Amino acid sequence: MDTPDALDVPRPAANELRALTAAARPDWNPDAVMTAMADAHMCGMSWADVVERMGALIADPDAAPRDLTAHIWRSKRRASNGPPDAYRKARAADPILASHTRKEPHELA
Repeated sequence: MDTPDALDVPRPAANELRALTAAARPDWNPDAVMTAMADAHMCGMSWADVVERMGALIADPDAAPRDLTAHIWRSKRRASNGPPDAYRKARAADPILASHTRKEPHELA
């Protein structure tokens, strides 16, 4: 039943998702998770997509928070018809990108 007071679901819950990732993926930097969610928002991802994709990343032992928006990165490249993990492979092949100490793009400005 749709009423004027009905809540839109799923509702954004960035802090709760950050807490979940901290508990499930202690190998991830919580700030990197928030950065990835902010990047997703800036790219126009819906909250439902963020939750769905973040859940898949949490379950992937080789994933990193930055992979949340990898599909957007690939879609903006003309020759990006590669496999779904093309961004991850490119990141792993580049020692600067693969470094855990690398600054996020928003931190460089």
